[in-house]
Amino acid sequence: MTTPHFKLTPWHILGVAAVAYALLSLVNHAMFRTYGLDLGLYTHYMYAYSHLRFDDCSFFMEAPRNILSDHFDLYLILFSPLLWMFGSGTLLVVQIAAVLFGALGVYRFVDACGSERKAGHAGGTNAFALAAMIAFLLFFGVWDALGFDYHSNVVAAMWVPWLFYWLRRGHYGLYALAVVMVCIAKENMPLWLLFVLAALMWDYRRDRKARLWLAGGMAFCVAYLLLVTMVAMPSLNSGKNLFISRYNHMGDSFGAVAQWIFTHPVETLRNLFINFRTSSRGDGLKGEFYLCLLLSGGLFLCLKPNWLLMVVPLVAQKMLSSDIALWGVGSQYSVEFAPVVVCGVFAAVSRIQWPRVRAAVAIAMPLLCLGVTIYTCTGAKAWVQHENVRLFHGDHYRQRDFDRRYARQLLNRIPADASVCTSQCFSPHLALRDSIYLYPTGLCHNPRYLLLTQQDITPDTAGYHLVETDGKVFLFGPE
Repeated sequence: MTTPHFKLTPWHILGVAAVAYALLSLVNHAMFRTYGLDLGLYTHYMYAYSHLRFDDCSFFMEAPRNILSDHFDLYLILFSPLLWMFGSGTLLVVQIAAVLFGALGVYRFVDACGSERKAGHAGGTNAFALAAMIAFLLFFGVWDALGFDYHSNVVAAMWVPWLFYWLRRGHYGLYALAVVMVCIAKENMPLWLLFVLAALMWDYRRDRKARLWLAGGMAFCVAYLLLVTMVAMPSLNSGKNLFISRYNHMGDSFGAVAQWIFTHPVETLRNLFINFRTSSRGDGLKGEFYLCLLLSGGLFLCLKPNWLLMVVPLVAQKMLSSDIALWGVGSQYSVEFAPVVVCGVFAAVSRIQWPRVRAAVAIAMPLLCLGVTIYTCTGAKAWVQHENVRLFHGDHYRQRDFDRRYARQLLNRIPADASVCTSQCFSPHLALRDSIYLYPTGLCHNPRYLLLTQQDITPDTAGYHLVETDGKVFLFGPE
């Protein structure tokens, strides 16, 4: 009688990752560690779409304007029917599913690159491609993004491995679908994808049909980018483009920013590496990010130099921004590097003839990605809320600032049709209503109820009746 031999498959890895990501993201939501900006905001937008209306930005602004002028995100329209199934955590579920989908795309692409070289196969499973999938799932940009709310650029980035795979297989209809799905996520996604497709031109320089499809994709990216950023968004916001506001030290439009970059090349290069803001909070953040990126496989990406073009817009939009929060390793601002670095490294190494080199990379990449992710969760200079991302620490499963069960009781006392102004941590749980606002900005909209943490209590609450409190969570409302 022979002993059954266990064979690791992509589905085993995805199953473990699904559990880990649920413990990471959904536990944060249950512990009131998801926030108005951005999960509450996007969930409220999605609620409006599910009722067949466009909402405004009164959720977090005094002067309302069309929501698409903030971010031109069409995903929320597509995902809105799911709200009736998953409630306030819908976008977190979507984001987890998207990352798992992207990881499977990484496996398919690396497998298609012929990395097994016959010897790499074990019962039909490509061990080299499995290593790529694991590295992707452990990449610091992916982990930190899942630890902080929901963002559509995360979902968009997960289409990119499939774009690589479908293009390689000649499935051009599916490739075109991936191009569209990346672009409609956010106004800056077409710019990144334009560089991705331009870099792939070299890989397919001998394939005329693929080059034509790549050129078509690039044309779509340019047309969509110009239409959204120069026509649609300014028309919805009195001629202003909010995405450009982070770069207004260089210009007030895409054209002006591009002109500044080309006319100030030395200063642009310096700004990619130095803190050009007066605040010392930005010191060291850029160097830390570059080091984490290099150790997570970025250094090996030099083996496929044309793919370095893909990270140019990612680095530029991070490091040339006036917003210090973009410079570091935390939040969702590094997720797009994951498919480029992991797919690029494994695609390059798959061409190497020596099995020991491929085996070394297959072992080293997941370990490096794990090590960097542990560092970003524990000792990063950039601001990272540790209890949000440290899955194996007790604090991740506690809410130390207040009694979450009591907070849930107060939350349930607010009528579903009542307007409410609330603290960041409560707003995602209250977002499924017509009128919800962030405190204190939302007071100008005369909400009926206030639900606040102790830290948010200000003299502005003096005009409201205190309904109930335990000294840490406060519910104000009508007498």
